[in-house]
Amino acid sequence: MSRLHRRSDKNPVSLKRSAASFLSQQLQLVGFSSPADGLFQCVKEFTDNSIDACLSLLKTSDANELHPRSKITISISPVSDSNAPASTRRRDRVKAYKVAVGDTGKGIESLERVRELFGTVFSSSKSNGLEQTAGTFGVAIKSAILYSLSTRPLTSGVMSVITSSSKSCELISCDLTMKSHQAEFMSESVQTSPQYFGVSGTKVSLAILGDLDQALPKIKAYFSALGLLNLPISFSIDIVSPTAGPVLIPAPYVEIQNYPPPGLLSAAA
Repeated sequence: MSRLHRRSDKNPVSLKRSAASFLSQQLQLVGFSSPADGLFQCVKEFTDNSIDACLSLLKTSDANELHPRSKITISISPVSDSNAPASTRRRDRVKAYKVAVGDTGKGIESLERVRELFGTVFSSSKSNGLEQTAGTFGVAIKSAILYSLSTRPLTSGVMSVITSSSKSCELISCDLTMKSHQAEFMSESVQTSPQYFGVSGTKVSLAILGDLDQALPKIKAYFSALGLLNLPISFSIDIVSPTAGPVLIPAPYVEIQNYPPPGLLSAAA
């Protein structure tokens, strides 16, 4: 009588690699199903993460500490394809765009924490509690890197991160991509200066192959919906079309009047 034996020597690294390989082949499961959806999803995920960072700063602050309104800047601009091989240059409306989102949220406190959050495909900044957050450095933001990798050489698959925490004097910068089941940090730098103390926030940028014309209705609807939440955050939206030039999208309306002083968004620009 034959017996079926179940393997018990599962290799965690192999499991992670298998999961990452599956995700890279099934990006449509997390919203990256087309150039239009991919561009929209990238903007949404980056902005959700910034909202979460800004709200987290308010939740963890001393009740007696005064905080000006948090700010998030969103930029979408076409990337020149002059360096790409002639055979891969796109002549239609699907082009590479640089998506950059910066905030004056709580920032990431150390280079080690940056490595932890971006280190593996399935690591996340989501807490184990039941509290709902707007966005975290989880699967979706790393899926954006995998999507960018899938459209090389038009896009590089390299994400740039600049961050600082108000309780440190460090400005952390790094470029990373995804390899196998984890991130590969291509460059890292930590600048230490008293001018960075009290400055907090994060700025991320990534080149994405997108269809801006098709993505705009979803992007407009997303920011319109944010306005209904009356978040204590001001938004600055800068979108440039390769054919029509600057695109006007009304920023979500908020009632708070105080603006933050110059911080990471200006220092890291």
